[in-house]
Amino acid sequence: MAEILPQASFTLDRPVVVEVATLDARIDGTNPIPTTSDEAIAAGHGGPVRVRRWAPEENAQPRLSIDLTVIIPAYNEQARLAATLAAAIRYLCAAPFTSCLMVVDDGSNDQTVPVAEMMLRHAHQGSLRTTTLVEHGKNRGKSVAVRNGLWLASGAHRIVSDADAATPLWELDRLLAIAIERDAGLVVGSRDVTGESAAWTLKRRLSHQLFRLWVRMNRLGAVKDSQCGFKLYRADLAEQLCRPGSGLSTTEGFEFDLEHIELARKLGHRIEEVGVRWTDQPGSKVRLIRDAAAMFVGVRRLAKRLSAIQPKGTL
Repeated sequence: MAEILPQASFTLDRPVVVEVATLDARIDGTNPIPTTSDEAIAAGHGGPVRVRRWAPEENAQPRLSIDLTVIIPAYNEQARLAATLAAAIRYLCAAPFTSCLMVVDDGSNDQTVPVAEMMLRHAHQGSLRTTTLVEHGKNRGKSVAVRNGLWLASGAHRIVSDADAATPLWELDRLLAIAIERDAGLVVGSRDVTGESAAWTLKRRLSHQLFRLWVRMNRLGAVKDSQCGFKLYRADLAEQLCRPGSGLSTTEGFEFDLEHIELARKLGHRIEEVGVRWTDQPGSKVRLIRDAAAMFVGVRRLAKRLSAIQPKGTL
């Protein structure tokens, strides 16, 4: 577990408690359940983070074991987060494995935190045993949000799923089955593997193809699609990559997904790529012109850094 830091070491750049706007996002058939919660300030990438966990009172002591954590990084997602969490809660409550649902807020300046808290506080039913809200306090970037989520999660597997739910969470079933059957350290959801549907806009497809070409030109590309926001990590790989101070996962740009895949390969983990359903969602924070240059530079820098790392077994 991460080192616990004194409360005084963490200050939010915005109020934690704000008035929650009325939102009709109740889960059908779910009533408020007596809940116990705990709060800690934990060491994380980019500085300390606030961590709040909720579980029904009967599950609190001892804390029940968790098979898998679903990690949803979020930044200014008040408009669509409730719907995404509602769908995730329905799926996880009925799943054949125990789980935790985690939202990592990356310093949002809208109502993302109160919406997440409202949805998570009384979400526990069935196989969904506990929920977690991690707060950065200030914007640190999606790469940091993902690293902190993977590090603070529990269970044998951790899946990162985008807040826009472009890939429905039930696609997790096939990723988890392959991870277990083939003992894979990383299973990558892909929009480029035949057999599944991907609904692209022209702009998104163009940027995707250009990125793939640049990745291949830099002699990277252990998988066809590194950028789909749906990846399943085995716990040992997640902890290798994301332990604070490990120096492995350090990329701050959108190419951090590519970094994780290439590092997993060099560390000797089996990587599988699985086709998933994916639909381009409005409201993407990626801008073709603004981000293209930064991503191209980032990939080149990443390729140079990774070239100095010897694959496992060659040291």
